[in-house]
Amino acid sequence: MPLINVTKNDISEETKKQKQQILDKIKNMDAFLSFTPNPEVKEYSSNVQYLKQKESNPEVIKNKVESNLSGYKNFEINKINQKADSDINKLLNKVEETKKLYDDKIQKKEDYYNSAKENKTQKLASNGLGRSSIMEQGVAEVEGEKNQVLNMLQKEAQSELSNLQNQKKRLEIERDDSLANFDIQYALKVQEQIDKLTKEVQEYNDKVQKYNNQLSLENEKRARDYAKQLQKNIENNENRNKELVQFLSKYGYGNYYAHAQKQKEQLIKDFVDVLDKQSALEVMLENDDFKDVLGEESFNKIIQQIQERKD
Repeated sequence: MPLINVTKNDISEETKKQKQQILDKIKNMDAFLSFTPNPEVKEYSSNVQYLKQKESNPEVIKNKVESNLSGYKNFEINKINQKADSDINKLLNKVEETKKLYDDKIQKKEDYYNSAKENKTQKLASNGLGRSSIMEQGVAEVEGEKNQVLNMLQKEAQSELSNLQNQKKRLEIERDDSLANFDIQYALKVQEQIDKLTKEVQEYNDKVQKYNNQLSLENEKRARDYAKQLQKNIENNENRNKELVQFLSKYGYGNYYAHAQKQKEQLIKDFVDVLDKQSALEVMLENDDFKDVLGEESFNKIIQQIQERKD
C-alpha cells in the first residue's frame, strides 16, 4: 500500500482513508484466522413485482363502456321524453279548452233557442193559437234551426278535436322516431368507445407483457448469477480454509496469534511513522479503532514510541 507524507497541519481525508485501509486489512487478517463454513444453500427467492394486465374480455369492456355512457344515455332519453311530454301536455290542455269552449257555445245556443221557442209559444197562445197547426209549425221551425246550429257546432268541435288528436299522434311518432334515432347513434357511440378501449387495453397489455418478459429474463439471469456466486463462495471458502491449515502447520497453534499480532503492529507502525509526531498522535487517539484491533498493551507501546520521537 503506497503511503504519503502528511504534514502537521494536514491531517487530511487522505490520511483518514489510509487509516481505514489499514483497519480493513487487519479485519481481513482476523477473518483469515478462523475457519469459515460453506454458505448455507438456500433456494433463490425473487422479489420481482410483475405488472398486472388489464381485463381484455369483450363482455367486460362492453359493460364498462355502457356503464361510462349510462349517464349520457339517460340524459338524452330524458331530454327527448321531456320535450315530447311538454308538447303533448300543451295539446291536451288545448283539447280541454276546446271542449269547454264548444260546450259553452252549445249551451248558449240551446238556451237561446229554448227561450225563443218559449216566447213564440206564449205569443201564439195569447193570440188564441195555442193548439193550432201554426203553433206546431212555429215550434218545429225553432227546433229545426236549433238542431241545425247545434249540429254545426258539434261538427266544428269534432273537427278541431280530431285535428288536435292528430297533432298529438304526430308528436308521439316524432318522439318514437327521435328515440329510435338516438338508439342508433348510441349504439354507434358504444361501439366506437368499445373499439377505442379495446385498442388501449391491448396496447397497454402488450407493453406489460414486454415489461414482464424482460423482468422474467433478468430474474432468470439473477438466479443463474446467484447459483454461480454461491458455488464460487463455496470454492473460495474451501481454498481459504486450506490456506489456514497450511498457515497453522507452519506456525503452530501456539504461535499463529502472536505472529498475526506482530503483523498488525507493524502495519500500524509503518503507517504512523511517515506522519509527523503530532499528526501520528492525533490519528492514533482520534478514536478507539486502533486500540480495539491492537489491544491496550500494543496500542500503548506504539503511543510511547511516537512520543519518544525527536521530530
